[in-house]
Parts: sequence; structure tokens; C-alpha cells
Amino acid sequence: MRRYLESHGLIEPQMVEPYWPRTRDRNVPVFIDTSTGLKFVDDESDNLHYYETRAVVDDGITSNTPSIERPIEGTTLSDAQRRAKQYANLLKGKTICDFGAGHGGFIRNILSFAGNISAVEVNKYFLDMLRPLEAKGVKVFQDISDVDTDVDVMTCFHVLEHLTDPIEKLQQMHAKLRQRGTIIVEVPHARDFLMQTMDLDEFKSFVLQSAHLVLHTRETLTKMIKAAGFPEVTVHGYQRYGIANHLFWLRNRKPGGHEIWADLDAEPVNEAYSALLKEIDQTDTLIAVARKA
Repeated sequence: MRRYLESHGLIEPQMVEPYWPRTRDRNVPVFIDTSTGLKFVDDESDNLHYYETRAVVDDGITSNTPSIERPIEGTTLSDAQRRAKQYANLLKGKTICDFGAGHGGFIRNILSFAGNISAVEVNKYFLDMLRPLEAKGVKVFQDISDVDTDVDVMTCFHVLEHLTDPIEKLQQMHAKLRQRGTIIVEVPHARDFLMQTMDLDEFKSFVLQSAHLVLHTRETLTKMIKAAGFPEVTVHGYQRYGIANHLFWLRNRKPGGHEIWADLDAEPVNEAYSALLKEIDQTDTLIAVARKA
């Protein structure tokens, strides 16, 4: 990934330093551009082949019984519901394409108020899960080039960090948007509080994965999206995990606190905590909204 980021001016070679010796799942190093805070995995693996063929087990969802009625649970469910509510004003009655649709949790939550919907998903197991949605009028594609209509809104949730060619994929999304169309992007944040301020080694060992090729900052995410042809880009922080999760990490050096200490996840407290993390630019997620000229 280093060569790609250098070639697009997203990192300065003289500013790159080792950040962490290996990812959670593989013995590949993680580096940081100290001028921007961007973190990246120095790996040249064929991610496309991996994502096309990997088996899927996600929040209890398995690949062998695709059904539009399949239960979606845990963080997967709460994220799907949150996004449907958070972006409803942009999506109502619009033609939507969800790039990297996964098992379709987000799409299932916007069926009642969105207009025409397309789903793009490279993974063959997830495609099986998406097929039942065709009975609800959703068009399902394995490649964005196959999308057969211009769209008003393109969504891309926690996908770009997995791609070896994110700018090119953003350019393809740009091409499918109507004039003044909108793209909504969510990615993990390189300045996550548990890495940035707490400097928590156990969290780094958990959250840094070989599949996450790049962790962006507000600056680098804006620059990348503009490089794909979007002149108007707004990036802001969002906190997916609440204070119970963070307290559990600090006390036990393990994930899962949002479930184990769920009684601490009071909404007013989480809202205040999220606001603080936004103010210091250390949320766990970045959201970019960009518009085509």
C-alpha cells in the first residue's frame, strides 16, 4: 500500500515511520505518516481475491441459508439502523447504490422510504444473502461497472479501508452519480482515542488488521475523495462505541465492554462523551459527505 499512497501524494516518504510491528491476524507491519497521522499496512496481498472468496460469519449471520428474513444482531444491526436514521433526509425517495453492501442490513432498513436501490458486493457469500432482496426490487451487482442507472446517493460504509485502489473505486462511484449527486463514506479513524491519547497497546494489537490497509485522518480522507473528482467534501467524526466499551478497555484491556457493561451505556452519557471525542478529533469513525459538481 505504501507505493499507492506515495503515488497519490497521500503520504510523504520522509515522514513515514514504523508504528506497530504486526497486525492482529498477520505478521505484516503498520506504518504512520507523522505529518498527517495516516496509518497503513505495508502489504501487497491480493485483497480482491480474498474478499471475493472468504467465508462469512458476522454477528451470528452465516453464509449457508440466505434469507431476507435473516436476523441481524449486535453492532451490525445497530449500525444499520443508525445509518438509516442518520441519513434518512438524504435518502428519502432517492435512487440509492450501496457499494460494499455486505449482507444488506443497511438496505433492509431503508426499503420503506428510499426509491430505487442497487447493491454492489464482491463477496460471493454476501451476494447469496443479497439475492432475496431482488424480490423487494433491489438490483444486485458484483461490480460497480454493471450498475445500470445513474444514482442520487452512493453509500460506502467501512469499505474504502479494505481497497488497494480506493481512488479508482471512488472515481467509478463518481461516474455513476447524477449531477450534484452525493456520496456518503464511513471509515475507521486513525486518531481513535484509545490509540491516540490512551496509547493502549492491547487495543492496537486488536484493532490493527491486515484487512484495514489504511486508517485515515480528516485531512487524508478529504484529500483522497477530492482526488477522485469530488470538489465539495465535508468530513466529521462519529463515535460508534460508547463509554462502557472504552472503560472496559482501560480496565480489562479487552473488547466487548459495550455488551458486558451495557448498563453503563446510558444515552445521555454517550452523547456527551461522543461530543468530547469529536471536539478533540479522536472519534473511532470518520464520515465524509461529498457532492459531485
